[in-house]
Order: sequence, then C-alpha cells, then structure tokens
Amino acid sequence: MKLLILTSQVSPYHNARYVGATKYFEDVHVVSTVNAGAFPEFIAKSLGKYQLHRLYEGHEAYVAAAASKELVCQIKKVFEEIGPDFIAAAGWATPGSLAALEYGRDCKVPTILMSESQVDDAPRSALREVLKRRIVSQFDAALVGGPPHAEYAKRLGIPSDKIHFGYNAVDNAYFEREADAARAHGDVLRARYNLPERYILASARMIKKKNLSNLIAAYAVARNRLADPPELVVLGDGPERTVVEAAIRSNRVEGFVHLPGFRGYEVLPAYYALSEGFLHVSTAEQWGLVINEAMASGVPVIASRPCGAARSVIEDGVTGLLTDVDVASISDVITRLYDMSPEARAELGLSGRDEIGRWGPERFGSGLRAAVDSARKTPRRSRIQPWDRAILNQLQRKIIDTVA
Repeated sequence: MKLLILTSQVSPYHNARYVGATKYFEDVHVVSTVNAGAFPEFIAKSLGKYQLHRLYEGHEAYVAAAASKELVCQIKKVFEEIGPDFIAAAGWATPGSLAALEYGRDCKVPTILMSESQVDDAPRSALREVLKRRIVSQFDAALVGGPPHAEYAKRLGIPSDKIHFGYNAVDNAYFEREADAARAHGDVLRARYNLPERYILASARMIKKKNLSNLIAAYAVARNRLADPPELVVLGDGPERTVVEAAIRSNRVEGFVHLPGFRGYEVLPAYYALSEGFLHVSTAEQWGLVINEAMASGVPVIASRPCGAARSVIEDGVTGLLTDVDVASISDVITRLYDMSPEARAELGLSGRDEIGRWGPERFGSGLRAAVDSARKTPRRSRIQPWDRAILNQLQRKIIDTVA
C-alpha cells in the first residue's frame, strides 16, 4: 500500500510522525512544497525510512510558483510519478492541498485531510464557512488533533465515522529520554546554557496571539505573592520581541525574566527538564506542540483553555493545570502551582507524561491508517463539478495565511 503525504516542510516533529506512518504502510512518500521554516533549525536534519520529494527551496520560490500555477502542475506531475494508493494532505487552504484534492478526485485516489483547526481559532465569516465546507466535504476522511478538531471537521461536512485522532504528535520518546539525561547533568547544563538555578519556562514565537505580555504581567503578580519565586525563561523570537521587552520593563521584572532567543531541537529537552514548570497561555491556538514536548519531558504544564492540546490532553489538576488568558487567571494558576509541594508538582509532571504518551507518533500512524481504511470503504465519487473546479483553480493561486 503506497501512501503519499503532502506537507509544507519536514521539521523534527513531522519526521517523527512520518516514521510512525511507516509502521502502518509499506511504502511512504512525503512531498514537501516549501522546505523552509521560521528559523533554519526548524527543518529536520535527519529523516526516517520514507522517501522525501522536495519541490521548492524557500517561501519566495513557493509563492511565485503558486501564483503562476507552476506549483499545481509540479505537484500533479510528482503525484503521477509516485502513483499513490492514498493521499494525506496537511490542511485544506494551501495550493498544494487543493491540487491534491483535485488530483485525488480526478484519478479516484482516496484523499485524507490532516487538520488541527477548531471552530474558535479565528473569527469565522458565514460566507467563508460555506466555501470552506464545500471544499472540506470533498475529502474522503480526516485525521485531526483531538475532540474539538473532530467537532469542527464534522461541522465542515466530514462524517464522524471518517474522522480519526492522532495528527498533532511529537517524538515523545526523544523528549523523555533526553530530558531524563539532562536532569542527570543539571549543574553542567545550567552553566552551559546560562540558566537560573530555579525557573519556569515558556517557549513561543513572539506574536500577539501567544499572549506573552499578559504572561509577563501575571508572572510579576505571582512573583510578589510567592515567598521564594522562581525566575522566568521565555524561549523564542519574533516580530513582537520589543513588545515583550517593554512588558518586562513596565512590570519591573528585569533581571528575573530571561529571553535567550530561539533554541534548536537538540537542546530543547534540557530547557524543559531543568525547569519547574511550563507555561503556554495563547489567546488562540490550534494545538500547541510545545505542550506535548513539555509533557513528554515530565514537566508540569500550565496551558490556556483555547489551546487545542489543552482541550484534548489536559485534565485540570490531574495531567496539568488550565487557565484563562487574562493576567489575574494566569497569576492565580502560577500561584496554584507553587502552592503544591515539590513532590506534588513532580507527580503532576509524570501524570502529564503518561497522558501525552498516548498521543505520540504511533498514534499518528495508527490514526492515519484508520483514516485510510475508512476512506477506502467510501464509494469513489465522480470528478469534481465545474463550479467547484473553478473555485479550486482560483484558490490554487493564493497563499492564505489566516485560514487553517
């Protein structure tokens, strides 16, 4: 059985998923369209036993190819050369995914949508939702993150019996193994990375929805409440770094909040492992893979309720702590974490590790296989109707950054 997975790039977490897929499919091909991320380190340095086909090297080449429709032609050419039995496409709104859908329907190849969208990720217009449903409902099955993503996929026209879980996976074994190794060498690694003796950690791209200004203000409030407060380390970079720096100054926590910048995959487990807790408090978040990483590292996690991961894998007080996104709520839950004994915090981290262990690459592979099996049972539909084809052809020229 030959599976083709269409994606924008292959990061370390993509690679872990595709390795998981190779356990359920004899022949896995990955077609990567952009091959670039927000940071150079985002691209995986080593790959599993699947065949990777790179189409373009960088966002500019990709955008130009989409505008000229060269991208669609190139995708269909590669698909014809591979001759897949099934296609799994990441997202519905990219030119590549739309080309994959069109190819699948024309060539009677079952096509699976891989999606992490929730209904409240972004403002939804009625007209756009009608258009989105018209497109999404033409996929044969879906692999989604968790229950809230399944509800939205069902609302967009995919039958509930053809929706399966497991899309949002990271390499749990890697983070568990490397975090435990880091704890065994804590003093050496703290000195190497210039880390505080005690700290809580956040890791996010510095953009508005990550809510970092409220996080820093909440940390300042909690710091004044706690008898022996930890410091705060915020990994990442982005266009709102100056806003974050201003929040540090206005809340008078200079010297207690550290901004080391982006840190690569090889060192992330150490930052998680040596922390006393992890914070991710986005105002909107389709999933939040850093939550997976922190939980796999055995760290107690505080996550905001809008995060897809929080809604799917965190039971408040059992596998992590949940918070709303305002300053008062975040400061209260930080205080709640430190009202716990060190032993109770450690137990919360281990419970989180156990829970996220059920959502790793193995589940991606088994979930994708279940999606393929359910798609295979669906009678092959006719070629796309002229009106829908016209919509696809128009959208295949566009790069839509605000719809997922």
